[in-house]
Amino acid sequence: MNKKCLLLAAGILLALTLGFAVHGQAQPAKDNKVNENMSLYPPYGMSPEGADYYSRLGPRQQKELGRRLFLERLWHEDPKRYKRVIKIEKLAHDYRNTRDPAKKQAVEKELRPLLDEELKAQQEETKKRLAELEKRLADMKEVLKKRDANWSEVVDHNFKEITGQTDYLDFPPLPAGLPQHQK
Repeated sequence: MNKKCLLLAAGILLALTLGFAVHGQAQPAKDNKVNENMSLYPPYGMSPEGADYYSRLGPRQQKELGRRLFLERLWHEDPKRYKRVIKIEKLAHDYRNTRDPAKKQAVEKELRPLLDEELKAQQEETKKRLAELEKRLADMKEVLKKRDANWSEVVDHNFKEITGQTDYLDFPPLPAGLPQHQK
């Protein structure tokens, strides 16, 4: 059974890696966060092929895939935290599988501080993500305020754009390899 699960997980990771390679990415961008909550939704930033594959998995496989992607991200971004999470999983497994109360107590004594440290790291990560979202929300509100204040110019610009009156402003695209201008 364990071999089957391991082979399934390896196949899933290979399929996702190939999905990213099709889109010209060796791996997802660092700002694309993997869903640490391991919910049943595709992790943010997953390629369309990967999301399609993910949606066809059962809940148990989706949870395992989310966990594996989370561990892979940790392995790349924070090896120390990755080792801590692996140790927590091992100790939790040992705790569940032992019958000796003294050994359970020893495992618990080792597990609790590690778990406390990991949960604090997750809390800090969530606070950072929340601050980023609040900043993005404030920026969006500012853009909306400017659009409301200059509504006639917004309508004029869009009218000229959809009727082709601004085509003379479009320049040919830059050759491949040069940075592209963002609108």
